[in-house]
Amino acid sequence: VVSQRREQLLLVLALVVALVVIGWTSRQPVVVEALDARTLLRTALAQYDAIPPFVVNDQGLVHRRWEINSERPLLQLVADEWADPRDPARHRMQLTVEGVPMEWQGGDGVARLHYDGTLARSLCGATLPSIQLSGNRINVWPSPAEEQRRLRTARWQSGFWAVGQRYLSAALRTPALHVITASGPDAPVTVAAQTMSQTVLIRLDPRRYTLREVTVLTRHGTTTRTTTPWRRVLTETMLPDDRFEPFVVSFPLPTRPQVLGRQPGIVDPMCPLTDRDHAIAVNTFAARFPLIGLPAPPAALHRAILIAEAASSRDSQGQWSPERGAVQLIYHGPGKRLVVVWRANAPADADIPTSSGPWLVHLDPQALGIWAGQLLPNGGATAQRLLPGFTGSLRVWAEGWDEAELVAVLGQLQPLQPPDWAAQPQVYYDPAVNGDNWR
Repeated sequence: VVSQRREQLLLVLALVVALVVIGWTSRQPVVVEALDARTLLRTALAQYDAIPPFVVNDQGLVHRRWEINSERPLLQLVADEWADPRDPARHRMQLTVEGVPMEWQGGDGVARLHYDGTLARSLCGATLPSIQLSGNRINVWPSPAEEQRRLRTARWQSGFWAVGQRYLSAALRTPALHVITASGPDAPVTVAAQTMSQTVLIRLDPRRYTLREVTVLTRHGTTTRTTTPWRRVLTETMLPDDRFEPFVVSFPLPTRPQVLGRQPGIVDPMCPLTDRDHAIAVNTFAARFPLIGLPAPPAALHRAILIAEAASSRDSQGQWSPERGAVQLIYHGPGKRLVVVWRANAPADADIPTSSGPWLVHLDPQALGIWAGQLLPNGGATAQRLLPGFTGSLRVWAEGWDEAELVAVLGQLQPLQPPDWAAQPQVYYDPAVNGDNWR
């Protein structure tokens, strides 16, 4: 009883601190209202990547800007998007640090998609060296408008662009939610999501309930640390002129990097630098080597691709060999990605693991909703049955998960059998069969 009262007191104190912060920043009286916090959060999530109808005479591009503060890696990013509300295929998105582009994507809405990224390791996990080296180039794909729309959505669901989305999703999982409003015509509606050590203030537009800002109050003893990982700072309309069409694919520096033409078809929307040349047919590889994956991937992961370095991972007969280079099995779906990499003789991580299925799971949070991890056989009866003779470990990179659901999915990893992929040809990419027709 004493412990419950202490928890209640701490939550009340946290709410008081939140009210003080909101009152100080808005300069308006604040009041806790009986609005439905979860409905507000779901509304914000549903229109997270929506382009606002803010155009003059139904023409132009809507330009929005955000400030994103990342702690791992430690970066202060500026995110800009210019997009056509009539057709989101026509868009330009860029992440910059002190004016230097870290990620840039432009779609002309007709036939070409352009992409450059130097954050492959942060966005894609421990990816292949050749993929990391594909940055600092303007990669250009022949791309129909439908695929360009899909790639714009993928940007909003991954990497730094998805920071706000992850906070909205995490808040929905928080039991203690309060709605706080401030008087004034443009004063935001704030949803406060509280835990024992943290209060997340999610500020929404008072008319459309779109996300404006995320502020995090973290308590350490008697002190409170305030951070703002996501903040929208600008919304405007850019009217068309004689530079309008080339603008959406213009690079944000005077000197353009080298242009690299790519084959049609983007096989990994969340990490577009992954090339079809990296892909291996699962049945070809698994006929010679054990391949650990998900026999029945969850509905959220509806596509999978097996990749390796195009040249260094082949043996003397030209066959793929995991001993010669890292082989990665990538599952992905809207807003979620799971990369599984087999490593030989890898030392165990030092933290206390969680047991799931046949594995001991070590997870290291990289950011909210992003995890790096290591899996080792746990020695139990399930591991002895499913993993006989398995040596080494699995390394994983996961994006778009909370810890509990990720641990549950990782517990399902086991050696794949021919019926697993034969029964799901729509899931596993085969270069010879799918080619550039992979949606």
